[in-house]
Amino acid sequence: MRSTRPPAAFLKSVGGKGAVQLLNGKYLRTTSKDEGFAKPASFTDPAKFFPELLTPDGTVSKGKQEVIAGTPAIALEDGSGGRLYVATRGKPYVLRIDGGPGNRLDFDGYGVAVHITTPPAAQVVDLSELKN
Repeated sequence: MRSTRPPAAFLKSVGGKGAVQLLNGKYLRTTSKDEGFAKPASFTDPAKFFPELLTPDGTVSKGKQEVIAGTPAIALEDGSGGRLYVATRGKPYVLRIDGGPGNRLDFDGYGVAVHITTPPAAQVVDLSELKN
C-alpha cells in the first residue's frame, strides 16, 4: 500500500519551506474547497476524475497491441498522442493511460478488496485549524 502522506515537494509548492517542516510525514485533513488541494482532491472523486481522464483529445484510432503487466491489451490513441490501453483478454478493463513522458497511470487490482485504516490522531494535521 502506498502512503497517502503528501511528498515534501508538494508541501513546498503549496506552503513553502515552513509547510515542509510542519507537515512532512503527516496525514493532512482538508476539504476539496481548499484552493491548494482542490485539484488533488478530485482524484478521490470518481465522478469528477474519470470523465476528465477518459475524454480523448481528438479522434480515437486503434493502436498497436502490447502486454501490460502480463495482460494482452490494445492501445486506443487520441489526436494528442495519448494512449489508453484496454485488456483484450478477460474483462475489457482499462490497464494504462499513457499521456507521454511522466504522464502514465497504471490500473491494477480490479476486484481486490481495499482495506482503509484511520491514521493515529498524532499523525494528522487538520489544515483548517492552521488558517485560524
